[in-house]
Amino acid sequence: MKKFLVCVILVFVILTTMCYRNDKIPADDEVSSVISVINRKSLSEYDSSVRYFYSQLSQDEQTIYATLVDGIASMQSEIELPFPISADTYRKIYTLIYRQEPQFFYLSPEYNIADIMNTAKISYRLSPEKASEINERLSAIAEQVKTQLNGANAYQSFVAIHDYIISSCDYTTDTENSDNIYGSLIEKRAGCEGYSKAILYLSRKLGLNAIMVTGQTDDGTNHAWNIVEIDNNFYQLDATWDDPISETPEIPDVTYHFYCLTQDSGFIGVTHFPDDNYFEIPKCNSLGGTYYIQQGLFAKNYDEVKNIISQEITKATAQQKRFIELRVSDSELLEYAKSMLFDNQEIFEILRNTDTGNLLNTSRYYKQCSESMNTILIGLESVSYTHLTLPTNSL
Repeated sequence: MKKFLVCVILVFVILTTMCYRNDKIPADDEVSSVISVINRKSLSEYDSSVRYFYSQLSQDEQTIYATLVDGIASMQSEIELPFPISADTYRKIYTLIYRQEPQFFYLSPEYNIADIMNTAKISYRLSPEKASEINERLSAIAEQVKTQLNGANAYQSFVAIHDYIISSCDYTTDTENSDNIYGSLIEKRAGCEGYSKAILYLSRKLGLNAIMVTGQTDDGTNHAWNIVEIDNNFYQLDATWDDPISETPEIPDVTYHFYCLTQDSGFIGVTHFPDDNYFEIPKCNSLGGTYYIQQGLFAKNYDEVKNIISQEITKATAQQKRFIELRVSDSELLEYAKSMLFDNQEIFEILRNTDTGNLLNTSRYYKQCSESMNTILIGLESVSYTHLTLPTNSL
């Protein structure tokens, strides 16, 4: 059963005070002269283009990042660094790799540091043989998704990935792999970090730019979600919070889109609070690529609310869909719509006046509303449901 909950991100760090070499920190001019003759590693132009944060790293940090990525990809236990770095620099780069490179599902969240780092000692969760076997299965899943989304644009792809993760994965933090794509894509059980990394992994396979963001929810719980790019604009995407709770058999197991491709407004600083992600996260201020705009489900007045509900009921009946959803322009309209639809029961008039082919019980419905996102979801069924209101901080 899916749980609409937020998880604690499972990233544990072992910090040890040990030096791999008894080196002193060279002076800045010495470092510059040494680095200038190094054949620097760097990510390819393509790999850089789908990693928003990479361009924010210094040239030295990019070199360390690419060096570690190469070594971890071949599961090296010791990776020689091209030049000495500080513990803080290593911590930053390792954390970024652990969060932003979901293909390294076998990478341990634990790492060792020293005052001066010349060699990175890497720990892995799995043997190379087991990791290779799992990676083949993950690649097959990714290829299947790519085939199914052949010809889809970025918006369509992100929505499809969002819906796929929600429909195929059960929320839990009680498994060993709940924080990675082995858990979310193969075991089909994961927490918010596993959800976010699955979206990151599949997006990258499709050539789309996405990042994972970590932070807290409005009740202080650790959480992870995504920011994705469409046509040079960025959008928030939280698949975990769109995975609904269905603890009552009569309530259909729907997929929400409350937090699918949305803006910062009503999201950042309201329900989601990013922490220090080691890079400046992009602003998500564009309305044009948001889910409800693209789907024609955005209402600016109450007449539009009623028209959208009527047209969506007709579509839902034809598609045997069990719910409809829409977003309104502001909180004032949301409160007015809720009052007219549910308190004054105008929803029943809309149901009766919409051609449903006698397939729906027009005297029954249930509702869920997100106050922060100004969204309404109405369930359509032939049985009696409890009328519910979703608190803004429901997990």
